[in-house]
Amino acid sequence: MWRLALAAIPVLTLAFVLVGGVASQSQTPTATPEASASPSPSPSPVPSPAPPTPELLLPPPPPVDPTGGQPRPAVDPAYPGALRPGDWVRITGTDSCLNVRWEPRTPVTQPDGATYDNALNCLPDGFVGLVDGNSWGIGTSLPVNSDGRWWWHIVGQGWAADEFLAFHHQAGLPWPERPDLANAGLIAYLRSDNSVWLMNADGSSARALVAADPNRWVFTVRWSPLGDRLALALGRTDGTQVTLVVDSNGTVLREIAGLVEPNWSPSGGHLTGLKQMPNGSGSYDVTPVVHDLGSGAEWVVGPATYSYAPPVWSPDGNSLAFICTSVFAPLPDGTTGIDPAHDCGGDGLRIVRADGSSTRIIMPINPQNNWYISSPSWSPSGGTIAVVSMQQGGCLGYALIDVASGAVTGCISPPGMGTTVGGGCGGPGMSAPSWTVDGLLVFSTPGAGQSGVFVQDLGSGARAFIPGMSVGLVSLAPDGVDLTYDSGGYIWVAGLDGSNLTLLAEGHSPAWQPLP
Repeated sequence: MWRLALAAIPVLTLAFVLVGGVASQSQTPTATPEASASPSPSPSPVPSPAPPTPELLLPPPPPVDPTGGQPRPAVDPAYPGALRPGDWVRITGTDSCLNVRWEPRTPVTQPDGATYDNALNCLPDGFVGLVDGNSWGIGTSLPVNSDGRWWWHIVGQGWAADEFLAFHHQAGLPWPERPDLANAGLIAYLRSDNSVWLMNADGSSARALVAADPNRWVFTVRWSPLGDRLALALGRTDGTQVTLVVDSNGTVLREIAGLVEPNWSPSGGHLTGLKQMPNGSGSYDVTPVVHDLGSGAEWVVGPATYSYAPPVWSPDGNSLAFICTSVFAPLPDGTTGIDPAHDCGGDGLRIVRADGSSTRIIMPINPQNNWYISSPSWSPSGGTIAVVSMQQGGCLGYALIDVASGAVTGCISPPGMGTTVGGGCGGPGMSAPSWTVDGLLVFSTPGAGQSGVFVQDLGSGARAFIPGMSVGLVSLAPDGVDLTYDSGGYIWVAGLDGSNLTLLAEGHSPAWQPLP
């Protein structure tokens, strides 16, 4: 039941902040390719009575390394333009913004007459991104010719029409350079071969920490609170799971059989997680446990149930929160009901003491009433827990739960999500929430019209936005003003306000080292 979740497609933006609104999300923003009815796009945008949007200020292009890089890939010989895979390009000529899409074409009517919106974000003039070598299916060349237009794939953003892209520069990674992050700690991450790597937060000095192994894969990387150790959750080809605790040199300090999705206690002395335990029927159950890293003692803090996420620690380290959901199964009398071996004794969000005592269900749910919650996250004060909430007729987004009373004190709704081709895996794909040290809520969602990372001020309602096609894990920097995340096989950093977005390296599942 455990699967490694990889982000879909990469992101690079010079991000911008939107407070109380977003950039144009119309199906046909001024001068986007949709504005032209001609099979061949016009070389100039449709005039607009509005004044041009000021272009973003960009760092100067770095000098080209004449000895570095690989030969430029070949392109479709019929393509009349000068762009090539590996070029950094700049959006220009729209007088507003350009829709980037899930697929290299404008929306087409479906056989049943239905329509859909394949525009992910409307990126402003001046936006700079990296054109990669993605093609569209077997036998297609680059750029893709569709709808009478040539389409390039911008790393992490989507497909964009060639007529609104101009060559900006050629360079490797990272870009833009971030010398201000040189002393901001390390970022641990996974490479595509499932090896574990470390690099400085500015993208320099990357080195392998744990080598790839064809007999196992890593799906969780988490730093200890002091930044001196990492917990790595691994799966093996024989179906077993293990957590390794390693130091910053890759030396294995402890191996904990059967423990998955480890979470560090605030003191760094314990791990909580889900324990893989044989259930006597040839398969495994998962049970929430706490593991003492000093003594090796381990104790159960909840029933063996249908669990996806491990318990999370309260900021003071005294309590744990997790969601318990009973398992429904065929019963001997032919009916369907709760499996006695996997009965929560009350479904919902529960809080227990770190020793497993004093269970309190603060948010009961009925597993059959179409209300799904997941991914609890404590606020820095310990007074609120945010959960992903999918409730028909209720909170669709992030419910804020008061720890003392169990009352829902708020619902943070992501932007409306239209239907996107290939997006959401059948649902909105909302990420687990996290909190900054000063109480901002951080989350990511994919969807038509506005897709990326959001940083929400719960008091004022102001929301910063970093556009991206399909964002994966988000990890906060120790300085409280930056974050890192993965998107489509690349690691990025940006300010919490959306500024200074930088592409660092190929990889996924980043974790920013805490600094003492």
